[in-house]
Amino acid sequence: MSTEQQDRELIRAADEYLTEHYEVVVDDVVLRAWGSGRTAIVHEDLVSAVRDAGGVADPVELLPVAQSIAFPEAASPWLSRTERLGVVEDFSSRRVESARLLAGELLTRLRDGGQRWRHTQAVAARAGQAAHLFSSNDAEALVAAAWLHDVGYAPQLNRHGFHPVDGAEHVRHRLGWPGVAGLIAQHSGARFVAHSRGLGHLLRPFAESRFWSGPVADALTWADQTTGPDGRRVTVEDRIDEMLQRHGTDSPNARSNTERAPALVEAVRATEERLGASAF
Repeated sequence: MSTEQQDRELIRAADEYLTEHYEVVVDDVVLRAWGSGRTAIVHEDLVSAVRDAGGVADPVELLPVAQSIAFPEAASPWLSRTERLGVVEDFSSRRVESARLLAGELLTRLRDGGQRWRHTQAVAARAGQAAHLFSSNDAEALVAAAWLHDVGYAPQLNRHGFHPVDGAEHVRHRLGWPGVAGLIAQHSGARFVAHSRGLGHLLRPFAESRFWSGPVADALTWADQTTGPDGRRVTVEDRIDEMLQRHGTDSPNARSNTERAPALVEAVRATEERLGASAF
C-alpha cells in the first residue's frame, strides 16, 4: 500500500471516529490540517468545528485526535484499525497520553525513517503488558517513562550528548515529573555508560536507587532490552549483541558492557519471573 493510500485510510478513520463520537462531520478540518505539524491550531479548529456543528466538544479527549491529525506518524490508537501502528499500550491515563504526545512530536521528526518512533511505540506497548504488576501510580510512571525514554535523541534536547539525561532533564523541567524523569535518566543501565564516558555527575539529580533498581526500573529495562531498534521482539542477549555491533567495540557502550550486560540480563530475568508469578 502506498503512503498516499495509507493516508487516505487514516483520514477516513479519523472522519469515522469524529462522526461516531461527536455525531458531527468535520472532515474539512481533517483534510485541511492533515500532516500540518501544528497540534495547537488543529486542536483549536477541531473544538470549534465540533461546537459549531452542534456537538459537545471535550477538549481533553480531542487533544490526541488533533495530535494524530497534525502528526500522522504518531497516530493515536483510535487509528489502529488501519494497522499502521500495529502496537498499542495496554495501560493508559491522561499522563501516559501526554507522554505519548510529547514523544510523538519529538521522535517523528527524526530523520531515521521512523525507526526510533517504531521502537518507542513497541517499548511502550511492552511496558503496558507489565503495568498490572504495580500500583496505578507506579504503572503510570512506568508506561510514561517507556514512551519518553528515548526523547533525548531529539536534536533540540541535546545538551550533554547523552540521551538518557537530555531526555530526563526535559521531562523534569517541562512536565514536572521527577519520578518519570529519574526512570528515563537511569534506564537500561545508563549509569554504566555514563561512568565510562566521564558523565557520572549528570546522574546525581537522579540518584535515588528506585530509578535504577527495583521492580519498576527492572520493568522499564525489560521493555527496552527485549525490543529491537525496529520495534521487533528480541531476546536481551540479542539486543546486547546488536548494540555492540551498532556502537562498535571501542565505544563507551562496549567499554561498560562487562558491568552493564549482567545488570540488564538480571533486570529482564527478574521482570519475567514477576510476570510469570502474576499469572498464577
